[in-house]
Amino acid sequence: MAPRAKAPQTDGGVFISEYAGDPIISSLIPRFMAEIPDRLTAITASCHNQAWSSMAKGLHQLRGAAGVYGFTYMAETAAILEESLLTASPDPEAVHKLWQRLHDFCVKLLAYHQQSSSEKV
Repeated sequence: MAPRAKAPQTDGGVFISEYAGDPIISSLIPRFMAEIPDRLTAITASCHNQAWSSMAKGLHQLRGAAGVYGFTYMAETAAILEESLLTASPDPEAVHKLWQRLHDFCVKLLAYHQQSSSEKV
């Protein structure tokens, strides 16, 4: 079984980039948010097809982008899942469960940022 990433905070703090105070990173976060749905779709398809190599590649990209933009929980969870896929024979049930947890987090992250964007208007 793969190690677990820290559970996200429930106060929304985990949905705010660690670099939120950086004007350059902050200006790029909306673009990152816009890319997440396509990333989720591709990784989900790989997961359902048990295309572990393709899924690991998508997770690696998500991990890197999440880290660059300061979303540590997302990056850490993607890293754990990616690493579990690089074993000789990944456990499909464990992979699906962890992916569902990461996917659900990403959906909540998107909803949080969409709500925050609409409140600024």
